[in-house]
Amino acid sequence: PETTMSTTADATVFDAVPRSMTELLSMADASRRRCLCEGECATSNSTVQICQLCGESVCKSCQRHPKHLFVPADALKRLPPSLVEQTLTRALPMVLSFRSDASVFSRKMLEVELTDAAKDVKKSVWEGWLDRVSKVASTEFTFAKLSRGSVWVATYLGDSCKLELRFQKSPTDAPMWLLYVEQPDMAGELRDILAAPVARATVDINGDTNDFLRVNTVGWQIRAPSRRKLMVGLESGETMVDTFQVTLGVPMDMHKHLPTQQPKTITISRDSGDFSLLDRDITGVYEHCPDCATSLDCLYKRVSTSSIVEESAEDSSRPMFFFHDPERTGLAENDSFVFADNCDRLDYMQNRNEFVKLKAGVRLMSKPNTKQLVSGSAS
Repeated sequence: PETTMSTTADATVFDAVPRSMTELLSMADASRRRCLCEGECATSNSTVQICQLCGESVCKSCQRHPKHLFVPADALKRLPPSLVEQTLTRALPMVLSFRSDASVFSRKMLEVELTDAAKDVKKSVWEGWLDRVSKVASTEFTFAKLSRGSVWVATYLGDSCKLELRFQKSPTDAPMWLLYVEQPDMAGELRDILAAPVARATVDINGDTNDFLRVNTVGWQIRAPSRRKLMVGLESGETMVDTFQVTLGVPMDMHKHLPTQQPKTITISRDSGDFSLLDRDITGVYEHCPDCATSLDCLYKRVSTSSIVEESAEDSSRPMFFFHDPERTGLAENDSFVFADNCDRLDYMQNRNEFVKLKAGVRLMSKPNTKQLVSGSAS
């Protein structure tokens, strides 16, 4: 049936299942969580505030610290999450499999396509990765749950693996399939590799809702169990700002090993390595965002791109951040700076899709007009 809408005092209500992806994505965006107080099923009655720097959103009732650069989203449309959950559940398939196109995850195909990319990987890690990923070809996935957070996520469970359909923060961005396989119990390189998705695919948003979610109709990109080495140039600008230790009033005479200043702007450049394989270019000028309260007060947002690389209109409309991204557990010296298109605080068991990760322990320049070369990696 054709979709119709009626406007009530508190929400725009869809009277039928939407026919197009555009309508479905708009519904998902209008009902996703905008403030932590909303949880999984509530919608705040207060005006939503959105930070113009980092994209953080919060309702006006919860707006306290950090300060951010909030502006009210007065024109933001909201929908009841329960209504959208019903609509999405009706649109989602209940069972999925790769059996009609299993060759993409067959052991033979994986060996042919990825042997060169994984040539530096230990044989035991490579064999363990192949054993786990190749099982996906014969696995049937059943719908498990639909979760509402900063985005909607549909989860399908299979034998020792799972599929996630992750909607995006913008209704114009296509949802993405992410494939995970079970990690080994023993700590080690293979466990670390399998913490991230082993494959991904972008949904075609130009179709209708009858077939847009079939996993066999999308092109899968498989993540090799290795990371490409890159050398990144970081150059501080003329102006410096206080570090978070100085801002907090730490007695620096008792901690002389700590830096007192950090750059207000950082210019990122390429030095060596194949940067053309990255999903997006990371070069350009990044500016410090002091009011967004990230780790070590080291959040930088790109304000201008490199003149040698021209991004697509879609990519240029999305932000790029450079920031310190600590692990949930472990020692501080093992934490790294990353380049990513979001700087959200991650929920438990959630992974960040970073474009480049610098080596652990790197710290920013403490003097103006200083350049350093830092090794990094990309999957």
